[in-house]
Amino acid sequence: MTLAPETLAGLPQQTLDGALHARAGETPDAIALVCGDRTWTYQALEDRVARVAGGLRQVGLQPGDRLGWLGGRDGALPVGFLATVRAGGIFVPGDPERVADLQTLGLRLRYDPRDTAPRGSCETVSQLPTGPALPPSRDPGAVCYWNLTSGSTGGPKAAPTTHAQVQWNTRACLETYRWQARERYLCLFASFAHPHEHWARPLTTGGTCVMSPATRPRTLLRHLREQRVSWLFAVPSTVRQLAREATEPLPELRIIETGGALVEPGLVALAEDRLGARVMPIWGCTEATGVVLHVPPWERGRDLEGLGRPLRHYEARLTAPDDGVGELSLRGPAVVSGYQGGAEAARFADGWYRTGDLVRRTPARGFRFAGRVQDVIKVGGLKVYLAEVERVLRRHPGVADVAVVSARDPVRSEVPRAIVVAQDPTLTAAVLGRWCRDHLRAEQRPRLVEFVQALPRGPTGKVDRAALGSG
Repeated sequence: MTLAPETLAGLPQQTLDGALHARAGETPDAIALVCGDRTWTYQALEDRVARVAGGLRQVGLQPGDRLGWLGGRDGALPVGFLATVRAGGIFVPGDPERVADLQTLGLRLRYDPRDTAPRGSCETVSQLPTGPALPPSRDPGAVCYWNLTSGSTGGPKAAPTTHAQVQWNTRACLETYRWQARERYLCLFASFAHPHEHWARPLTTGGTCVMSPATRPRTLLRHLREQRVSWLFAVPSTVRQLAREATEPLPELRIIETGGALVEPGLVALAEDRLGARVMPIWGCTEATGVVLHVPPWERGRDLEGLGRPLRHYEARLTAPDDGVGELSLRGPAVVSGYQGGAEAARFADGWYRTGDLVRRTPARGFRFAGRVQDVIKVGGLKVYLAEVERVLRRHPGVADVAVVSARDPVRSEVPRAIVVAQDPTLTAAVLGRWCRDHLRAEQRPRLVEFVQALPRGPTGKVDRAALGSG
C-alpha cells in the first residue's frame, strides 16, 4: 500500500528518536532492523536506543557534545546515531580510512565499534555501552548531526543538520516516491555518507531497515534475496557490480535508487534487465540533507541523461545563466543554513544554496548536468563543459567508463583530455576521434586520449579527479 502524503505531515515536528519511540508504541512487534541473523522489533530497537543513550552519557557524552563515529555499515549505525541524539549529542560520521578529518574538526569524543567487534560484523550492536534508559529528545530544531562534505575545497567541512531538516528530506522522498508502508529497505552507501539514508525512511514508516556490512557482490545478492529486499539504494558502481554478478532477477526487489555519481543510461538498462527492478536515478547533496532531484521510473519518456526534477518541498533554479547553462541553486526546509564556522558563506544567501553544479533545463521541467563550476574550460575563447564531452564519449559502445579533464595546450591554452576505460580491447584513440568528429563540436573534441584499466574513485564512488591530474 502506497503511503498517503497526509500521513507524513507531522514528521518535521518529531525528533528522529522521538519518531522511533512513537512507532514502537504503534507497532511494537513489527521487525524494525535486520543485520545478519539478528533482528530487532520496534520495541526492542527503542529499548536498545534508550539504554545505549544512557551508556553514552555514562562514558562522558554530554548534551551538545559531538561524537565522532567510525563504524561501518551495520546495525550499530542507526542505533549509535539515534542513541547519540537521544543523549543530546551531535553525531559526526567519519570515514574510518580518514580519521584525521575528525581531528581537523576538533572532536573531543570518538567511538569506533571496531574496537570491540570485528569489522563487518553485526555484533557491534550488542557491544555498544548501555546504561539507564533515557527518554526521547523533544526539540526538532536541535542539531542532530554534522554531515561532512569536501565541498569545492577538498578539505572536510561540516554542515550542521537538525532533526527537522532530516525529517523534511525524509518526508520529501516518501511523498514523491511510490513508497509503500512495509518496504524492506537496504542502503549500500558508505556508512559516513548521509548516514540517515540508511534507516530514516523505513523506521519512519513502519518498514524494515536491512543492514549489510558485506562488500562482495555475490554476498550482497544473497542478502537481497534472503531478506526479501524491496527497495535498494546504492551508488552506480555497486549497482553495476550487482547486475553483472546476478544470474537471475530478484523477485522481491521493486526499485533500485541510485546516485552519488553519474548514472549512465546503459547502467539503467543493464540493471533493469539483470536484477528485474525499475531503476530511479537521483541527485542530492549534503547541504540539502540528501536527495533533491529524481528521474521517476514509472513515467514514460524518462530522460536518463538528466538529473531529474525536484522532489516535493524543494525548489531549484539556475543562477547566473549563460547560453542556457547556469549554476544549480536550491531552497527548501531541508536545506542547511551554512557550514560550521561560516566557511564559504557566499554559497548560502537569501535562503538559497549555490551547489557549484552547472546544469541546463530540460523540457520535462528537469535538469541536465553540464559540469562543476571549476570544470568549465575555454578552448580558443569558446566555453566547453567537460561533463557534456564525457556524456557523448559514454555513448560509444566500446567505452566502459571515461573522465574528461583539462590539459594545457601551447596554442589554445586549455583543451579537453579524455581518460578512457575501454570495454572493447580494439578501441583506439583514432576510432574515438572519428566518433568525436561526428558528435562533438571542434572545440569540444579531446586533443589527448589515454586508456587506463580503471578510473580512480573515492570511498563514495565518485571519480577522484584530483588523482587524474592535468596534462
